[in-house]
This record gives sequence, C-alpha cells and structure tokens, in this order.
Amino acid sequence: MTEGLGSRLARLRTERGLAGRELAIMTGIPYGDLVALEAGNRRRLQADTTRKLAEFFGTTPDYLLDGQEPAPATLRTGFLRYYGSLPSEERERLKFAPIQGRMAAVLRFLQQSYPTLLDRPQVAARLGYSPEALDDVLRGAAPLQSRLLKLLSGLVGLSTDFLVRGDFFGGAVESEHSMSPEVLSQYYQVVQEAIAAGISPAALRKAVHILAIRDQEE
Repeated sequence: MTEGLGSRLARLRTERGLAGRELAIMTGIPYGDLVALEAGNRRRLQADTTRKLAEFFGTTPDYLLDGQEPAPATLRTGFLRYYGSLPSEERERLKFAPIQGRMAAVLRFLQQSYPTLLDRPQVAARLGYSPEALDDVLRGAAPLQSRLLKLLSGLVGLSTDFLVRGDFFGGAVESEHSMSPEVLSQYYQVVQEAIAAGISPAALRKAVHILAIRDQEE
C-alpha cells in the first residue's frame, strides 16, 4: 500500500518519539490540524503548515505531500548556495583539499539540509557502502573508486569533474570533454599527488590543457 500524507506524517512523528500535542507545541501548528492531516484530511492543509512540518522534520514539502524526494537539480542548487554561505577561508580550503574533503562537504550539506531523507546511513546505502566503509574512504583508509564519485555526483546533480577538480568558483558545469572512468581514476590520483607537492589544481589543469593541445597538434 502506498504511503500517503497522513501515514507519512504519523511515521515521522512516531520516529521522533513525539505525541501529537507535543508536535503541535513544537511547530506552532494547531493540534486539530495535525489530527486531521494524519487522518488523511487535506482540507485544513495550508502552505505554511507544510513548510513548518518540512523544516521541523528536515525534509521537503514535496516529500510530505507526495513522497517525492528532491531532484538532483534541486540538490545541486542547494549545495552551491550552501557552499556560498561558508566563510571564505573554508571555501578556499575546500577548493584545494583532497577529493575526499569535497565529498565530505557534499555529505555534510545533505545531512544538514535533509536529515530525514539523506542522512549518512541512507546516503551510504544509496552509494553501495555501509556508513563505516564510506567513512574509511573519506579518511583515506580505503581506496576511492571512480564509481563512487559518479554515484555521488549523480545523486547531487554535480558533475564528476566538478568533484574531482575542485573548481568551485567555476560552478557545477560539465567539462567540455567528460573523462572516462579509467582516466578519471588516474586523474584524481595525480591531483592528490600534485596537492601534496604544493601544486594547485588550477595550475595542474593548465598543464593538462597544454599537454592535450600539444597531443592534438602532434
């Protein structure tokens, strides 16, 4: 049986261990309106009510109403907004961080923005990992596979090249020539070695671009 608004709201409330009157007090929504909603009656549903419930449960109005999860394009816009709100020092650090650092930033955004839908265990499962195995990758204790980058970028609507290159200031734009998984795997290893050697990703990209031009000329 498909879960409707009433049963979805009741489940979220129960998962938080809240009684209906407690939820009413914490959200400022009349208790009678909550009872009606959980009974499946939308006649007393207002946009402000949906917004308050979505903010309280860390989800979206669309998910509450129809079970619809945020689209990659929505997540992409939200992440770029989240990134833009970070202090300039943090943005600069992320720009030149190893790939795992930027991946961790994306995961923090998901968890903070959608704790009900996209917390660490749920995102890890979607990526084909346990939370512990994903943490191992992020701290460099396990190899970073190109497949993981492609899955994460698809989930959030970011290009794989964007995650690998760290080109935050250029925006989440697909590169003119998308890399194959094999080349991408080699690329991010070279990027991390370059960062460790004090070479910025921007300088490395210039060198790669020059070499590509020379290869075409030859």
